[in-house]
Amino acid sequence: MRYKIYKPFMKIKTIAAMLLVSTGLTFMSCTSEESKNTAEPTVGSAIITGKITADLILNNGQKENVSGVTVVGTIDTRDLVTNPVAGANYARKSYTATTDANGVYTLKVDANVKQVAVSIVIPQTFTAEQTLENGSKLSKLFTRTTFVPATINVNNGQTVTQNADYSYEINPALGLAKITGTAYMRNKMCFSTLDSQITPATAGTILVATWTDDNSNARELEITVGADGKFDFVVETANASKNVNIKGRRFVGKRDSRPAPLDPCETNNEYEYNHGGVNINATKNETTKALKTDVIFQ
Repeated sequence: MRYKIYKPFMKIKTIAAMLLVSTGLTFMSCTSEESKNTAEPTVGSAIITGKITADLILNNGQKENVSGVTVVGTIDTRDLVTNPVAGANYARKSYTATTDANGVYTLKVDANVKQVAVSIVIPQTFTAEQTLENGSKLSKLFTRTTFVPATINVNNGQTVTQNADYSYEINPALGLAKITGTAYMRNKMCFSTLDSQITPATAGTILVATWTDDNSNARELEITVGADGKFDFVVETANASKNVNIKGRRFVGKRDSRPAPLDPCETNNEYEYNHGGVNINATKNETTKALKTDVIFQ
């Protein structure tokens, strides 16, 4: 015997099936959206880089790049989640970099489309050998003079530069004795008076300063005179004064001479100049000016 199924019942089944499918799709969509917003981070990267410098070589007119300094950056992974779950615990993640031979460090940190806060640690101090003018080395404590913020904010794809410079430890008892003056050359022998024979040494003329520091280390500094023979330099001293010897490097140049008979004058193109040295008594925390007759090339 066959039964006839009424069409209204078929419609009810069809509607119920459609509602079930729709509910399932809605549940899947919510689950996917919740995962995207609260659990799965949208992760890219950002770069924090910089250079570390310090005066590792004394009196060479520049700062040196410092290798081997460790820099650490730390983030809260909560910042990597678009909509973090309230009250949920998120781990902290750290990144470490060491400065290379050029003094450069590079931290590549995870970053989101929203801002990520990176706690940055560049050491306040480090110890390294400092090269003196004569080539000998002393261990020195270097202290950071550049302000580094506790936190640097970055975005995905961004590069931020944070440099740091350091100064070296100076004993509080130490002071600086500054010496300044002019180097002269006696190269105009055709003039009648002694003073008129003296002219400023040409720029680039080399002087050599030598002294003994407070630790009985022999110190030596080459000084290149500037325009009009001018020079200046400083020495550290804990004493009231410091005895510094200044001498000139021998070199060859032109010189007017007065042969017999006294007139006319001739020029010697291969005249050798030299300076035997003079002692300057430099005073702590003051500037001592070398006298005109102190530094003369004959």
